[in-house]
Amino acid sequence: MAYIFYFQYLSNTDISNFKIQTYLKTKTKFRKAGIDIRSDGGYIVAPPSEVNSKCYEVIRKCKINQIPSELIDWLIVGQDRAPTNQPNTVRSPETPNSYGSSDYEYLLDDSVVKDILNRLGDEYLDDYSKWITATSALKRHNKFKIWNDWSKGSSHYSCNKNITIWNYNKGNVDINLLVFLVQQKEGNKTLKFVETYKKYEPIKNTDLSQLTRKTMNHKFVFDKEASTETLNYEIFNTYSSIIIKSCTGTGKTTAIATHAKKYIKRNPNTRILTITTRTTLSDQHQLSFSETKMENYQSCKNVDLHRVSSLTICINSIKRISMLDEQDLSNYIVYVDEVASFLQLTHNNTLDLSLNETFTAICSIIRYAKKVIVPDAMINDSVFFH
Repeated sequence: MAYIFYFQYLSNTDISNFKIQTYLKTKTKFRKAGIDIRSDGGYIVAPPSEVNSKCYEVIRKCKINQIPSELIDWLIVGQDRAPTNQPNTVRSPETPNSYGSSDYEYLLDDSVVKDILNRLGDEYLDDYSKWITATSALKRHNKFKIWNDWSKGSSHYSCNKNITIWNYNKGNVDINLLVFLVQQKEGNKTLKFVETYKKYEPIKNTDLSQLTRKTMNHKFVFDKEASTETLNYEIFNTYSSIIIKSCTGTGKTTAIATHAKKYIKRNPNTRILTITTRTTLSDQHQLSFSETKMENYQSCKNVDLHRVSSLTICINSIKRISMLDEQDLSNYIVYVDEVASFLQLTHNNTLDLSLNETFTAICSIIRYAKKVIVPDAMINDSVFFH
C-alpha cells in the first residue's frame, strides 16, 4: 500500500524555501527508498482515480500544512546511522549524484571552499546537524582533505568515525547551500553563489556530413535586423527538420513562434504542436505562441483536437492525443522544447506505467509531422538517435 502526503510548496522560512526549490525536485526513490517527490512539473494520481482496479481514497481530510524543516533535512541532507566496522578507505561521491544534476560542473576552487567554511563559524563544527550539512556539501564536490582538516577543529573529532561518515554520506547537497547559509548569517549577499556550467558532450557517433549546417554568431536565434546571420524565415520554410543548439535566453521559442505565425498565414491548414517536459513550460509557450491562438491541453482536455489549430502539451499527457492519425499529423509543425530533457523519459516515474504508449505516440508524431523543430543548449548523439 502506498501513501501520498501533501505539503504546501512554500515555507515561512527562507532557508526551507531554498532547500525545497533547489533540492526537493520531482524524483523517484529518494534516499534509495520507496519515497517519491512530486514538485514543479510533477504529477500524482489523486482520489478518486482508479489504477489496476484499486481506487485512491482520502484517508484524512485536513488543512495542508508546510513541510517540516526536519523532514526536508532528513530527505536531502540527513543520513541514517553509518554502518560500523567499515574499512578506513576514503571513497569519492557516487556518480551521478542522487539529487543533483551530473550535467553541470562548478567553478569552484579550494580557497573558496575554505572561505565559506570559515564564514560559517564554529557552530557548524560543534552542532552535528549543521556539521553533517557541510559534510554533505563537501562530499558532493569531493573535498575530503579540506573537510577533514576543518573537522579537526571540533572537540568531537574522531578520524576513523569521520571517515566512516564521509564514506556513507551521499553528497546530496551542493556548495551553494553553504553559500546561502552564509548569506543568511551575514545578512547580505557579498558572498556570491558558485557559478556552474553545463558539460560539453560532443557528437561522436552521428554522421553530420549529410546535414546542412548554419553557424550563427548572434546573441539571438532570430533578429529581423540581422536576418542573414540568424535563423530566418527562409530556413524555417525550407527544411522539414531543424535542430537548434543555442543557450538559454537566446529567443529560440520566440523565433519559432514568429516564423510559425507567418508560415500559417501562407499555409492555412497548418497546425502547431509544442511538446514540453513541464506544465510551466507549456504555460510559457501559450504566451509565446499567443498570436497563433495556442491552447493549453491542461485547459482543453475535452475539446475536439481536430478543431484546435495550435496546441501545447506536456509529455505526461502526450498519449491522450493518439486520436490524431497520420493525415492529421501531416499538417503539424512540431516543436519539442528542451529536447535533451525530453529524451530522458525513463527518469519520470509518472511515465513508467505507460511508457510504451507514450513512446509510440511520440514516434508517430515525429514520423508524420510536416516539420519537426528541436532546440536545446546541448545537442548530442541521443537527439539524432531518437
